[in-house]
Amino acid sequence: MTELPPASQVQGVRDGTLDIGYCPDLGLKDAKGLRVSRRGPTPMSVALRSDHELASAAVVTTADLADHDLIVFASEDEGETILSRLWPAVAEGRPRARLVGSTLGVLALASAGTGVALVPTATERIALPGLAYRPLHGSLTGPDLMVLSREGETSGAVRAYLSTVPAS
Repeated sequence: MTELPPASQVQGVRDGTLDIGYCPDLGLKDAKGLRVSRRGPTPMSVALRSDHELASAAVVTTADLADHDLIVFASEDEGETILSRLWPAVAEGRPRARLVGSTLGVLALASAGTGVALVPTATERIALPGLAYRPLHGSLTGPDLMVLSREGETSGAVRAYLSTVPAS
């Protein structure tokens, strides 16, 4: 297993260097030749230093984040991010965001106190010293999780695995 940006997963599945990709639906534009199975929306959390002022809250809302620097996973500068899903319109007063290309990089920056990270709730399984997670509640959920594979897959092992993944 390797963490790759969604665009790299799409390319890898197409060229045969990957059999299956799991990625958030962040504006996949060209799915030609791919089987795309949507698994459902991704619940979101915030990751922050355990001594951060929001760490004592039971839940955090998008409004609570208005005055805080954000740390967001982003595979490409021009691509859609989790941040654009939560705040689709560019507006005055929007928090400053740092785009980072790896999950561990996002969590390390949050743990260092450089901001509040927006992460999929499943990320909470990654425990780092001094890092706390809180559920994010707001009007929007995170993107759908997608499973990518080739249409007409011929590998028996891949087909067997994919038979357990419902088609979209």
